[in-house]
Amino acid sequence: MSPSEKRPTKDLSPAPWRHPLAARAAVCLALIATLCMGLWGGYALRFTHTDQVQDELQKNWAYPNREKPDMQKAALEGMISALDDPYTHLFTPSEGEAYNQSVDGAVLGIGLGYRPLERGVLVIEAYQDGPAEKAGILPGDIITQVNGTDITEEDAPVGELLTDGGAGTRTLTVQRGQELLTVEVEVKELQNDLFYEVRTAGDKSFGYVQLTTFGSDTGEHLEEALQDFKEQHIDTLVLDLRDNGGGYLTAAKQVLDLFVKKGELLFTVDPGNGIDQKYRATGRDKYTFAHSYLLVNGETASASEITAAALSQLADFQLVGTQTYGKGVVQRQKELTDGSILKYTYARWLTPDGSCVEGQGLTPDIEVANPQMGEDIPLRIERDWQVDGVGDEVVYIQQLLATLGYAPDRTDGYYSEATRQAMQDFERQHGLEPDGICSHSDYRYLVAYTVLHISSDENDDQYRALLEQIEQL
Repeated sequence: MSPSEKRPTKDLSPAPWRHPLAARAAVCLALIATLCMGLWGGYALRFTHTDQVQDELQKNWAYPNREKPDMQKAALEGMISALDDPYTHLFTPSEGEAYNQSVDGAVLGIGLGYRPLERGVLVIEAYQDGPAEKAGILPGDIITQVNGTDITEEDAPVGELLTDGGAGTRTLTVQRGQELLTVEVEVKELQNDLFYEVRTAGDKSFGYVQLTTFGSDTGEHLEEALQDFKEQHIDTLVLDLRDNGGGYLTAAKQVLDLFVKKGELLFTVDPGNGIDQKYRATGRDKYTFAHSYLLVNGETASASEITAAALSQLADFQLVGTQTYGKGVVQRQKELTDGSILKYTYARWLTPDGSCVEGQGLTPDIEVANPQMGEDIPLRIERDWQVDGVGDEVVYIQQLLATLGYAPDRTDGYYSEATRQAMQDFERQHGLEPDGICSHSDYRYLVAYTVLHISSDENDDQYRALLEQIEQL
């Protein structure tokens, strides 16, 4: 109401002259006011206890030598913790941005997988066609400096040193055996959602695609690979979904739409309110192969399992590997007013035949396990170990030595003379002091080289089993 329309403070018009609509309007305004008061009262009753506790503690809580916590942050963390849901998280703006970049497959880096050591980082993998591989960096190399800055501290921020300042050239100091090398490597934005090439098994050629995530452009990138295979008359396809923790639902649909015939139910999203979302294949062009395989393992999860289930049930793909993770729920994101991102579970998903994999996973057609370091093996030990020592940490040392082929005579936790000799052989081969004593530093090397060992193609039993299948076609 504008100032010129404002009513006088006292109504001076005679009652008989009032318009009947005015009375009705007054009644409506009274009802609205009553309703608003009721809503506000309900709101106040609902939230008053939380607000009162937070306000009281924020103002008056004190404890010797303790700083007051961020009550609002603690309340949010408490709400999320109460859900007991491993997939619901509250990200800071920077964490949310980093998470979405990793899911999308676009990262700033040099294309390197590594593990921290006491002095530098051990290169586990230099990704094919990435800047690190092109610069000549090899698995087994140890990077000790970035642009002259030492990274031998255990918690050195290697990623930050590489990417701070954006794209450009970095100078790395690399230890290869007893030799020190200086390597120039380019830092750039990498699209690493998939890698593909034509490989051979005996006299058979096949198309190999490693999918690392389901990003916004993964369907388009996969189609480029499939088209390339078709032009080369490849009739056997392998999709490697091992260690792929998922990504976007839309990306999974786009991938499936490349193989599954029009109208088929790809998967269902069930939010539990009776309104299911059913995703079906469109009439777009399809790619078919005479033989198709999927490599999966215990870290194949979410969108990867959606894809594996549908291709197995609808497109005759055979699953090779171990039981998948078993993540049968989906999340969505909500950006908050401060830029934080809430990622939360809102539904479960169902396979084409209507089953849910939550807590169960998918069972491969051909079950093959790879060498594992063991989930119970810690990344560090609390003390140095030598001959006649006895303890659980010695068991871990012996298991790692055995995995690497150094053959201690036992794995029962007694540090025998044969264990000392195996440790000495490991130290000598990797440029460490060959005293046969497993120090904290030596143990970190044992762990890192075990990871390198079990991730190498030579020890990939699942991949070798797949090659045997293809050779028999």
